[in-house]
Amino acid sequence: MLLDTTLVKSRKAVEYAKSRAEFTPIFMKVDELAIGVKAGNDLPQLYQEVDQLCKDLNDTIMQLGSKAYAEVLAYYNSEE
Repeated sequence: MLLDTTLVKSRKAVEYAKSRAEFTPIFMKVDELAIGVKAGNDLPQLYQEVDQLCKDLNDTIMQLGSKAYAEVLAYYNSEE
């Protein structure tokens, strides 16, 4: 993930590029840069939520597997 300082500098650069167009290189598409910076700002929150969901799902899978294995052991132990 991008560091906070990188995002701050990126947002400032977009502001400067919009307000002082004469200093913006001709090859730079400021609107596209702004979209990328906004995504870089918004996506970490989404990542954190999805990451937590994946961790919770993994915990659930482990618990279900553990319970199923206990049942399997009970079955095989009853055969003896």
